[in-house]
Amino acid sequence: MRRKGLLGFIAVIIVIAVAAFFTFGHKKTEAKKTVTVGVVGQTNQDEKIWNQVKKTAKEKYGVTVKVKSFTDYNQPNKALQEGEIDLNSFQHKAFLNAWNKANKGTLVPIGNTVIAPIRLYSYKYKNINELPKNATIAVPNDASNESRALYVLKNAGLISFKKGTGKLATIADIEKNPKNLTIKELGAEQTARSLNDVDAAVVNNTYAIP
Repeated sequence: MRRKGLLGFIAVIIVIAVAAFFTFGHKKTEAKKTVTVGVVGQTNQDEKIWNQVKKTAKEKYGVTVKVKSFTDYNQPNKALQEGEIDLNSFQHKAFLNAWNKANKGTLVPIGNTVIAPIRLYSYKYKNINELPKNATIAVPNDASNESRALYVLKNAGLISFKKGTGKLATIADIEKNPKNLTIKELGAEQTARSLNDVDAAVVNNTYAIP
């Protein structure tokens, strides 16, 4: 009951964002009443949410929602900027801002949905304290998710930052690294795959849950 209620709540939030697109969007798009939304991967839970979004959007607003799945975080914003899709739903504002800056993009948020967690995983160790000295930890290499990953390590007591470090932390901001950890930067879609080769990895929810 609790999980079902949560999925329904998330679906409603996304539907509201889709409705906002038609409120502020172009008349041509409004006339066809169809919107294509880009996402990254789809877990079983994601699929349930989007099925509910499609159902609610159709029944309540007469909108047909199509979902296009991409394999990595670099594709949906490019597709949106080039007009291949109408919306996307996969990122937080820090990622969007970083992408716009790096790609001279003009994308803007039209609504808030949810932000998925990012966690530290290991095949070799069950407890954070078991991580040995000189261990290798994989983190996503895009600016915003790398920062989130580094804050995960900081909050776990594995590293500390220099004074004045902002929301977008980088490896250069690390002041103390007691275990002399090697931080290995990989594409976000590769961190989970690297778990056999590293001691631990910070993995986005999209790639952590089947």
